[in-house]
Amino acid sequence: KKIIDGTVEVLLNNGTKINGILRDANDEGIMLEFETKVKPEGAKRPIKVQKTEPFAFSEIKTVKETIIF
Repeated sequence: KKIIDGTVEVLLNNGTKINGILRDANDEGIMLEFETKVKPEGAKRPIKVQKTEPFAFSEIKTVKETIIF
């Protein structure tokens, strides 16, 4: 809980790495805000979209605090 609103790198059990901002942490899991690319229908290129998504502790392998200079 001490790194809420800080940048973190989350490694999920399926091997996916997500870099984002830790928005909340409770007994069930964490709420992570991150940037992802989404390709709208009919568009040629994907666009970047801010997404906030909950992750349960059972899905997470590790969480590391990252420092941005």
